[in-house]
Amino acid sequence: MPAFTSKKIDKYCEELICLLKDENKAEKIFLFLTCKIAETLQSEVYTKEAYRTKKFTDVLINRYKDVYIRGTVKKIIPNNGYGYIERKGAQDIKFKLENTIGEISERDKVIVRFEQLNEKKIATDIISIN
Repeated sequence: MPAFTSKKIDKYCEELICLLKDENKAEKIFLFLTCKIAETLQSEVYTKEAYRTKKFTDVLINRYKDVYIRGTVKKIIPNNGYGYIERKGAQDIKFKLENTIGEISERDKVIVRFEQLNEKKIATDIISIN
């Protein structure tokens, strides 16, 4: 997240607003984040007030910051059931269309969540932020 005094904060907030305006996307994102908060609370010893603190927020951010990336849908191949996401300065990511949340189109800006499978990262939960 950019600093509140940064010029980039407006764009960041616009992307969040677009996600929140789409009820289906917002519900899935909130459900996912609720699960992550619950997992964190169960894995650590926290008091009732602890989750209101900056320390707890920092734990959540640090634990999940490498789980998400942003990119642009480069190509969708519906007959084969997959597509590619391009990122600046990084290798394209192949994803399965069944892992998309809502509809996506080529050139859409997306957020992608990753899960570790053996020694490979798998793209899951691809969400358009257009």
